[in-house]
Amino acid sequence: MVAKRGTKGKDRKPKVASAKVASGAAGPDVETVKELVLFLHRSQAKAWGTDAKESYKTAWYAKASSAAKKVHSLFMDRTSPATCEQATEVFTSKGVAMGKRPFMFFPPLERNPDFLPILYLPRSLAEWQGDGYVYRVVLYRLGDKCGDTTNVYSLGLRFEGPHGGASGGAGRHDFWHVQLVRSFPNVAIPLCGCPVWLPETVPSMPLYAGCPASSLLCVLASLYGGRILKSFLVQANVDSHYSEKIRALCPAG
Repeated sequence: MVAKRGTKGKDRKPKVASAKVASGAAGPDVETVKELVLFLHRSQAKAWGTDAKESYKTAWYAKASSAAKKVHSLFMDRTSPATCEQATEVFTSKGVAMGKRPFMFFPPLERNPDFLPILYLPRSLAEWQGDGYVYRVVLYRLGDKCGDTTNVYSLGLRFEGPHGGASGGAGRHDFWHVQLVRSFPNVAIPLCGCPVWLPETVPSMPLYAGCPASSLLCVLASLYGGRILKSFLVQANVDSHYSEKIRALCPAG
């Protein structure tokens, strides 16, 4: 994958303070995001497929647990994830005509393997840019009731770019960061089981990112850790312009 250089309690739309790409126009960062998403989509299809023959000794991701597979089956019974074409079309000016936000599964997690990670996608490039380059990530898992396959709990994470305050000036979140979230609008399966006391404004944890592509790599680093991330960077052939800084976060392993 060679890339060219280049309100509290709600999932609100921030005022973007800075952006790499002009509204509605693709650039090198966006093209790299599309390639990363395409690689991730192909990886998850192999990981969750019933007839997958991928060797987990060479794949960059872990083997799915039985609990995560149950949540995956529950999703597949209720709704349909984005196709490979839709997952990349959302980052174009044309976008996709869908009421609910399209989503795709992430490959299985090595740590906390009973969680099913999902990435909710924008419906167009303009929506994504106007939304502050947000990556909406949700971790779903079955509840503690034995044999209950409908009791699903979830936790939302919102990875986003810098945005100003309500008046349009500098705000407390004027940097690349990630926040905890209790709910997302227009998603296939609503978040449930999140404690009502969960803070959504702080903490706002800084990301070692400077563009949408490096922010997505931070998403992967947070979910999979340094060792697996390094394997991903090699297998996905991520351009060094985006991978060098993220590698510096995990020099060992």
